Amino acid sequence: LLELPGGALVGLRVWAGVAVAVGPPISAGDDPAASLEAFVNRCETYGWVPTVLDADAASVRAGADLGFSALKIGEEAVVDLEGFSLIGRARANVRHSATRAERDGVAVLRYDTASRTEALDRQLGAISDAWLATKHGPELGFTLGRFHPDGLDDQEVFVAATPEGAVAFLTWLPYAGGRAAVLDLMRRGEGAPPGVMDLLIARSLDDLGRRGYRQASLGGVPLASTTERVTGLEQALGWMYEHGESVYEAKGLFAFKRKFDPRWEPIHLLYPTASDLPRIAVAVGRAFLPRGFGALQGWVPRRRPR
Repeated sequence: LLELPGGALVGLRVWAGVAVAVGPPISAGDDPAASLEAFVNRCETYGWVPTVLDADAASVRAGADLGFSALKIGEEAVVDLEGFSLIGRARANVRHSATRAERDGVAVLRYDTASRTEALDRQLGAISDAWLATKHGPELGFTLGRFHPDGLDDQEVFVAATPEGAVAFLTWLPYAGGRAAVLDLMRRGEGAPPGVMDLLIARSLDDLGRRGYRQASLGGVPLASTTERVTGLEQALGWMYEHGESVYEAKGLFAFKRKFDPRWEPIHLLYPTASDLPRIAVAVGRAFLPRGFGALQGWVPRRRPR
């Protein structure tokens, strides 16, 4: 975290002189332009190229006033929790998967101080370790959390369990003063019944809504787009979306989140000049794929010889 003048905070990682911030600076005030300008000024002091990932609409407008360009780089799935239900055609697939998991004996519990035990902590840790060990690609970094029992008290945690013990869990990070939450960790144990993650998300969304949360973000899908790709840059991102499964399975992630019938909100990258984009692209890759950036090589499109 970097503290800015005026009390704003911004989370960032710096690589090769590029400061990659996830989301706009956070401040108690209602002036996103001032906070963004403070971030830009601080970057200029250190000689960094300022870049903002996941910029909201207000930040895109503020960035335009500062001479920044915005590139749509993905979509975020947001579910409004008032009246959330699995009834109806839109979420029928989730309903069927959740019902199947419950028929297989899976129950979902909110993992709080009343239900937490050291034994169950160890089970969740074992599930997380086994899941990470069997992942086909590198774990994304920077915006995703890491499992540690000491951090569970600050999150909304839900566990799927059979009579034999825990089989999966997920965590939500509250924001907006407890009125919203974003999905963080999803961990599924080997041999967990089919539909367990659909059940976990559905029951946790219902629980959050009953306790006063207004919306929940299922997180972003980099490279995805629900609108037409017009510019050359957007079309290049579309190519990576279609052909980049070896690095990041964006299409599968989009399909999974689409089952919950969310509304899709654009994810933008704010950048100062087009000439900075190559360096920014590498810095973003380093931030999100710290152990697997080399995997990007091999699927970047190359011109065929004439």
